[in-house]
Amino acid sequence: LKDCQSAVRWLRENASNWNINPTHIASFGISSGGHIALLLGLKNETGEDLSSKVRKVVALFPPTDLTAPYYRESAQKPLPLMPNYLLNFLGATYDENPNLWHDASPIFHVNPNAAPCFIIQGKKDSLVPADQAIRFAEAMRKVGAKVTLVLIDGLGHGYSLRPQVMRQLHNALEESVRFLMAP
Repeated sequence: LKDCQSAVRWLRENASNWNINPTHIASFGISSGGHIALLLGLKNETGEDLSSKVRKVVALFPPTDLTAPYYRESAQKPLPLMPNYLLNFLGATYDENPNLWHDASPIFHVNPNAAPCFIIQGKKDSLVPADQAIRFAEAMRKVGAKVTLVLIDGLGHGYSLRPQVMRQLHNALEESVRFLMAP
């Protein structure tokens, strides 16, 4: 996250060199990238008087609450022959450092000044269950922050070979581009 925040500040500082509007920087991410994209729209670290917060966020299948029981359990008891992604990412189990897990969860940084978010989530996602996006959207609405949530029937964590599901995903992605382009 710190590296991405530094990159946003660098873009702002060098905006004129790259013909970038420093007030229209957005973040886009898929899965763990969506997790970081959300944090860029929720948290603001300033350096040299430059904000690291982006103006808008598009996130696909983002984990939003790492403290959810199924994530805590997966870090405690990883599947055989599978990397322990959460433990490798956070460096401690939930029991060892619950504050770290809390701080790494976008849902706990929701605030009225959050960047507007556009989230695409598959209803059949077994890696990042749909309740992650649903609860995040509810939290955003509760504080008056703008959020659009598109839930796609039949979609798991990524793409599908089923034309009807891909059409829904394609339509959602086109809608996310309109969201980014809107004032």
